[in-house]
Amino acid sequence: MKSLSLLLLFILPFTFPSIAQTIAQQREQITAGVQKIGEATVKSDFETVLAYTHPKIIAAGGGKDSLMSVVKKNFKQMQSQGIAIKSFTIGVPGDIEIIGRLHYSMVPQTMVLQVPGGTLSAKSSTLAVSEDSGQHWYFINPKNKDEATLWAVFPELRGKLIIPDYGQPVFTPAKIQ
Repeated sequence: MKSLSLLLLFILPFTFPSIAQTIAQQREQITAGVQKIGEATVKSDFETVLAYTHPKIIAAGGGKDSLMSVVKKNFKQMQSQGIAIKSFTIGVPGDIEIIGRLHYSMVPQTMVLQVPGGTLSAKSSTLAVSEDSGQHWYFINPKNKDEATLWAVFPELRGKLIIPDYGQPVFTPAKIQ
């Protein structure tokens, strides 16, 4: 028993840094993934956006081709109304929560749209999810999904996931020169 205690005293201090490093690595992966989606969205690179979208969300949207068609149609409609994505910035990912085999974190983000007469700044969050202990992360904008779909895809999050309410987008009129 004494030798086991000595062994644990020797091993435990080396275990915690690796756990912290794993969490730090996961946060870096989450940040990099959300940033890639943001950059791809600004560039209208929908293949990349869908590559980072959870497969269950793609399936719920009718499959990749169907979802791609809807996304392209929505962006063309935005463009026809004189709306363009100007910028996309992300905040620090929230704590990584674990429920069973599902790891998740909320990541705050701000998107600025160029609209007729000025800009529109909208704050929201991206839900980062992993089902393989944080090795691979997928991303979902939970505000764009109806709750029934979100809970059907991730029933373990019902009653646990808190989606921040950032209020209405803020319009800033263009400066007249």
